[in-house]
Formats: sequence, C-alpha cells, structure tokens
Amino acid sequence: MFIWVVRLLTAIAMIVTFIPDTPLVFLPVNTFLAYLPIELSYQILRNKTKRSSYLLMPIWLLFFPNIPYLLTDFVHVKRLHIYAPAKLAGIPDVRHWTLFIILALLVFTYVLLGFVLAEKIIATFPLFGQTRMLKNGSLMIFSFLSSLGVYVGRFPPRIHSIYLFKEPLRVIQIAFIEWNFEKLLIILLFTIFHLWLFFMFWFIKKVVIETEGIN
Repeated sequence: MFIWVVRLLTAIAMIVTFIPDTPLVFLPVNTFLAYLPIELSYQILRNKTKRSSYLLMPIWLLFFPNIPYLLTDFVHVKRLHIYAPAKLAGIPDVRHWTLFIILALLVFTYVLLGFVLAEKIIATFPLFGQTRMLKNGSLMIFSFLSSLGVYVGRFPPRIHSIYLFKEPLRVIQIAFIEWNFEKLLIILLFTIFHLWLFFMFWFIKKVVIETEGIN
C-alpha cells in the first residue's frame, strides 16, 4: 500500500535530516507535520462509509496547510552553502547539495500526494457538494482556507500547529480577525497556486486519457 511507502519515507527523512548543526534543522518537524494530513487522508478514504471519516475530517482540514507550507521552506535554501568558499569557487558542497535534494524530494512528494488525496476526498464525500459546480466551489473555499493556514504559519506572528490546541482563540483572532492588504494578497497568491495544482492534476488525467489511443 502507498501509505506504507509514505510512512517509511517519513521515518527515513526524519532520521536523515535530524543532523546536529544542520542549516535545515526545522525539516524533521515540518516533514512529520506534512505527513499527518496524508495519513489522515488515507484513513478518511479507507473508512469513507463510517462515521469516523467525518470525525477525522476537521483534524485533516486543520493540518492540511502543513503540506503547502513545505513549499515555503525553500526560502531557507539561502542558508545552504551550495558552493564551497571563494577560493574554491565552482566546487559544489556535496553535503549541502544533498540537503537541498532531500528538501526538494520531500516538498514535491508530499505536495503531490497531499493534493491528489485532497481532490479525492472532495470528489468522494457529499459533504462538499453533490454537483460539479458545488464541488468546484468547495475546492475554492478549501484552497483559500489552506492558504490562510500557510500564511498564519509562515508570516509574523507565525503560529505553530500546536497552538491550534494550546491557544485556539489566539489562532482564530490572528487568522480570521486581523487583516491587512498584504495578508489578503499573499493568501490570494497561495490560493491561485492551490487551484493551479488541482487544475494540473485534472489536466494530466485528460492528457493521459487522450494519449492512450495514440500509436
């Protein structure tokens, strides 16, 4: 099952990146937080005829932004010494290039899996609408709320996932009450990114179907 591959990948990634004094010291925690909504997605879809799926769904929605949040970890690439000191200019630093490749692999793996499973959940459950139009509307709302979660986690005052349980009222205030123009723009940019990914998954399916008959 794919979920065991994801679990193994997560364990390996957390062990490999748990290196003292690494520039990407945040990666083990962020990897685990991105894994959680994928595990929840699997459990929701596996038990889709049971009430437990609907009980897990709010938790999945709360933790899903940790998946696109991984993309923002690319801002930390500047911490990596991609090349050796000036006297050896052009000679790559293999250790830091390894960390960069690990980061890229984790980002693309979790983002692709997370968004594919999210689209499957929205398409499967009548909670998100029973017509194509309603489901597309749910997809847009989902994308906006996930983008809001990314913003709250990345930009000051930066709220960690644990505060969803420790200080829920503070999270609500920062996320839904405190607004400014820049916040709205960033959230809209991330919403466009979410919707573009969902569109590309749909488009790729169309391409595969249309090219199956090509000799």
